Amino acid sequence: MSEETSYSPRVESNSAAADAVVDSVLIARRAAEAEAARVRAELRAQRWQNAKERTEAWQRELSMRMHSTTSGQPHLSGQGNREILAVQAMCFVLAEKNVLGTFARFEHGAELDRLDRQSRAWGESLRNADGNSIDLREVKAVQSRLQAIRDEVHSQLAAAEGQVTRNLAAQSLAGLGYAVEKRGEGLRATSGRTCLWAKVDRQTGELHLDMSGFSGLECHGELKRIEREMAKRGLSLQRTGGSSHGRPEGGVLARSMGSGVGNAAMGRTAAPVKQAPIANRPKAGLLSGLGGEKERA
Repeated sequence: MSEETSYSPRVESNSAAADAVVDSVLIARRAAEAEAARVRAELRAQRWQNAKERTEAWQRELSMRMHSTTSGQPHLSGQGNREILAVQAMCFVLAEKNVLGTFARFEHGAELDRLDRQSRAWGESLRNADGNSIDLREVKAVQSRLQAIRDEVHSQLAAAEGQVTRNLAAQSLAGLGYAVEKRGEGLRATSGRTCLWAKVDRQTGELHLDMSGFSGLECHGELKRIEREMAKRGLSLQRTGGSSHGRPEGGVLARSMGSGVGNAAMGRTAAPVKQAPIANRPKAGLLSGLGGEKERA
């Protein structure tokens, strides 16, 4: 039996996978050695969230923060007041000690401090019943800017996580005896009569696998082996879906990746994972571990 399976990958804190994601972002931003060390040390103590978890946590924490502020204070529920409270909630969430907050402060620390001071001044005006003096157009502009900072950092992390997932998938499959080659943005891995296709969704970060050539329940055992191999490298895989297709040529993913690929791509073998050369990179090994070639986000 052969099947397609989807996973939501999550980087484990204080692992080689986490270091590779951090390195990817820091190298792209030309981080100084001392600053890189500080960021990595701070992140080792944080629980890593995947792209979906970060989005859900952002919405949940904003809602909880605003609800706790307005509870018992109905005069704060007006539209203009709520936008000010939303700005305060966003500043609070971006200041939290988690992966998103750490990188937001790394990228935009001075600006976030300034916007937080402004939101506090607006809050003081509300408490003094002086809300009419506040320019709501300015409030909305700050709210949009905070959302843009959050979205920018989230996208950087999602792109880095996707690249690390692809690299670790290639390493894991090669470690299990597969011959691995690139197919566009995905991978094709073969071992004897069996074939496995892998691709990471750019938007959600999900890892999709399509297996063919397995008999009976062999594919289930092989999926367990792949999951364990990925976990050794610091990437836990939570299954989000799966279906059996039983087609020797593979399922939907295999057909989409196998069609329209030229002979050059078919013969291309995945390059060993290595750190991409970056001009003026610190000579020390703080930013080591970035896998694969730099890809477009």
